[in-house]
Amino acid sequence: MVEVGAEAQRSDDRSQTGRWNLILLFSKHHEHHGIRRLFQAADISLVTSLHDGLSVVTRKFVAARGDQDAVLVLSQFARSVGTCRVRSAS
Repeated sequence: MVEVGAEAQRSDDRSQTGRWNLILLFSKHHEHHGIRRLFQAADISLVTSLHDGLSVVTRKFVAARGDQDAVLVLSQFARSVGTCRVRSAS
C-alpha cells in the first residue's frame, strides 16, 4: 500500500490545480453516508481484493452511480469480480 500511496501522491503533485486533486486515495474504513457523496462525484473507482469486504464496496459504488456514467475497475482477486456484468473497453 505504501507504493500505491506514493504513486498517487506523485500523480497529484504533477496534476494538481488549486483545490482539485487527480486522485483521492482512501485506505481506511468509511461509513456509507460519507462515502456515497464521493462515489457520486467519482468518474472512476478502483476496487482491490483488500478493500472489497463481501463485495459491499462494489455494490455501494454501483448503487450510488445510478446514471451508469462512471467506470468501476475491479482487481481479478476482488470477491465481486464474478458477480458483475463486464463490458469491454474496446
